Amino acid sequence: MFDTTPPVYTVDAPGYSNRPTISYHLNEALSSAEVVWVWEQGDRDEESPHVIGLSRGMLEEGIQDSVMLGEDVQLADGTTYSVLFQGKDVAGNRGPFLTVSGVTYDTTRPEIVWQSPDSADFINSSVVSFILTEELGAGQISWERTGGDDDDETLHIVELTGTELTGGEHLYESLVQAPELVDGASYTIAMTGKDLAGNKAKPIVIQDILYDTTP
Repeated sequence: MFDTTPPVYTVDAPGYSNRPTISYHLNEALSSAEVVWVWEQGDRDEESPHVIGLSRGMLEEGIQDSVMLGEDVQLADGTTYSVLFQGKDVAGNRGPFLTVSGVTYDTTRPEIVWQSPDSADFINSSVVSFILTEELGAGQISWERTGGDDDDETLHIVELTGTELTGGEHLYESLVQAPELVDGASYTIAMTGKDLAGNKAKPIVIQDILYDTTP
C-alpha cells in the first residue's frame, strides 16, 4: 500500500510536573517519535534541549495518557520548558512539530509554617493562621476529637479552596468550609498539602486543642 499521508496526532503536558510526562493521541501507529524539552524561562538549564526518543510500546495508535519519559532525563528544578513533539509513521511520512509551552518542572516540596493555634491552646473558633511557601494544588485541615465532650462527627475534614491555597501568609483565616466543633471537646489539628506539581508538604500536627465557647 502506497502511503503519502502524514500522521495526525495531538499532544498535551501538565502545566506543572515533578517528572517528565506527556499525553498524546495518535491516529495511527508510528515508527518513531521524539519529545524535546527546551528551556523557556526560570533557572537556566545548561543541558537544554533534552531530546527523548519514544520506545516501541509508546508508538501504538490511540491515546497514550501520562507517559513517563524515563528516569534518566535530568530536567532542572524550577525551570519552565516548551515541549516539542514530532513523529514519523511506518511509511516514513513525518507529522508536524507540535509545541506545548509553559510546562514548569518542580521537584521541591512546599512548606507549611503553622502559626496558630499552638498545642494545648484554648480556642473559641476554628480560625487558623499559617504560611505557605508556594501555591498549593490541594490542601486539607482536619480536626479530630481526642477527648472532652462527645462530638458525633469525631473527624472534621476541610478541603482548602480558592485563596486559601495561595502562597504567602494566611493570618486569622476563617475557612470557607469551617467545621462545626463541639464546646468542651479537645481536638488534634492536622494540615496536609501538595503543590501544583504534586510534591507533598510535610504534615503539620497540633495536639490538645480545647474548643471552649462557654462564658
